[in-house]
Amino acid sequence: MKAQASADRYFSIEPSRLVALTRDWPFHAGIGAEPRRFRNPKHIKEAGELLACLRPGRDVTIYSLPVDVDTVLGERAITRALEVLERWKSEPFENAEGRSRSIVVYLHDAAELRVLDERLKFARRKFGAGEGLSSSRKPRVTSRNITELARVELD
Repeated sequence: MKAQASADRYFSIEPSRLVALTRDWPFHAGIGAEPRRFRNPKHIKEAGELLACLRPGRDVTIYSLPVDVDTVLGERAITRALEVLERWKSEPFENAEGRSRSIVVYLHDAAELRVLDERLKFARRKFGAGEGLSSSRKPRVTSRNITELARVELD
């Protein structure tokens, strides 16, 4: 498990602490897949700072925060986010082809977490008709349904 933050970002939790907090979570990661991951966010969302993402039954991902977010606030927020995500840790692993579910936690303000349920549907592209072999294997998102599950105050 690598935890390498990009420039001007940091991880607010140590890998050993993440393992300790999620030790009893049932993950069914595939061969070679890590059930606990550290990532830098690809896109900055308008919902706030991306903290964590749980794909029930598969894995949990912790995202880096910008350095302008206080380290004490970052640690408190990620710990609280993991406590909130624990509610969905025992959800069954959805093995439906072309579907994905994620529970995503954002730091909305300095005092509030937003918990969103993001469901995606994928479709495979057809080979030919302008699609090459490599691009026809990549799924394309056909629908995205985002529902706000909760707003949680930081203690």
